[in-house]
Amino acid sequence: MKFTREQIKGAMGVLEFHQEEAELIDDYYVESVKFLAHPQTPETLYLRVHTNGITGGELFNDVDYSCVDTEGNVSSCATMFDILKERIAFYSDFQEIDIKGNEIKIKR
Repeated sequence: MKFTREQIKGAMGVLEFHQEEAELIDDYYVESVKFLAHPQTPETLYLRVHTNGITGGELFNDVDYSCVDTEGNVSSCATMFDILKERIAFYSDFQEIDIKGNEIKIKR
């Protein structure tokens, strides 16, 4: 499994966005970040970012999925499907990526 430099930069942009939100909003927390792959689109890198906190006096607990293509373009995975059932089916096939040292592989 390989990713382009542009994909890595795009993924870093997603992480930097959430870091900036956490720095600007007192009660904004990044709970976890997972790098994902999908068997139907192995060339695309996916990120799952789980955030929670308080904004406007309301609690929130969000999970955002971002797609990063080989050219580093980032989009919301939620816009890939018009039908919720299709989106959930696609999400259920994600495979977590394990990155250790210079090795990138699907987590088993």
